[in-house]
Amino acid sequence: SASEPTASLGEELPSVPAHAPFSLNILVKVKTMQQQNGLRHQDYHRYRQYCSRRLHRIRKATKLTNGRERFKKCAIPDDFSLDKVLEIPLVSAERAWAYSAELLGVYAQFIEDKPALRYHGIGRLRKAVRYAQILLAMCRVHCDSRT
Repeated sequence: SASEPTASLGEELPSVPAHAPFSLNILVKVKTMQQQNGLRHQDYHRYRQYCSRRLHRIRKATKLTNGRERFKKCAIPDDFSLDKVLEIPLVSAERAWAYSAELLGVYAQFIEDKPALRYHGIGRLRKAVRYAQILLAMCRVHCDSRT
């Protein structure tokens, strides 16, 4: 009908979530994780390991694991009722960023040029941006305006 909004050229309409908007204080959460897990001493490796463990715990708690034996990627659902699901792209972005910083730090220490190391670090940074964009899209649908 004429009163229904329509999507143009493949755009999806944001669905209305079946829960109250979540409130997620992202900056405080990230800064706390960083300060308590290695970044106070610029230890990106330790922070990346922490992010991997945290990601595993979140996926296990939300039952969004990637399966056994043969890898089957478990996509994040569009409709969810736990705010922990929002932490999956957040922690994934932090892990990719920490790995990028670790690789680029190692690259800077080499005397001879190692372009593969540099490009791998840049690729991980690109992946961190992709996860941040996913988080932003999820927050626009599932979170309040302050988040």
